[in-house]
Amino acid sequence: MTLTSTSSPQNLPDLRSSVSNRRVPCVFVNQSPRTVSPVWFDFAGRAVRYPDIPPGAATAPIDTFETHPWAFFDSLDFSVRLATNRGGEIFWPLIPPPPPARRPDQPVKVRITIVRIFLPLFSLFELSVQALTRDHIPPSSLPRSVREFLQKRETSKQQLHFVIHCNSSG
Repeated sequence: MTLTSTSSPQNLPDLRSSVSNRRVPCVFVNQSPRTVSPVWFDFAGRAVRYPDIPPGAATAPIDTFETHPWAFFDSLDFSVRLATNRGGEIFWPLIPPPPPARRPDQPVKVRITIVRIFLPLFSLFELSVQALTRDHIPPSSLPRSVREFLQKRETSKQQLHFVIHCNSSG
């Protein structure tokens, strides 16, 4: 099943995957108090939405590749990008360093990259806008600068179409 929607964060750079044969297994851990929507950017630059991750939860290992960018959003309105332990709002997978030397009779262990997702530091203005949006305050009662910001954010949200990735097995 593929579902198309029109949502976008503000100021999202032009992201797209490029061909890579360097597999990077990852586990996404939501350490934020918000439900997170992981999004992978495919080869055409489309945002492919993966199943939401509740607060405090983690995904099963996901196979991705180097040169395949990911972003993580607040699932309520996709206006808030969350940060990762890799330093930034866009996660670029990298193959982990090689494991320490092992004996030939030991099995090879798959190294999994743990990606911790958390809330970035927000300005007081951004926190206020999030509260106004969440509480459905009528725009006409807001100052002009806030109305302009909300309008710019809504325009930005309409510029990105994403598809929801669903596991075909169930």
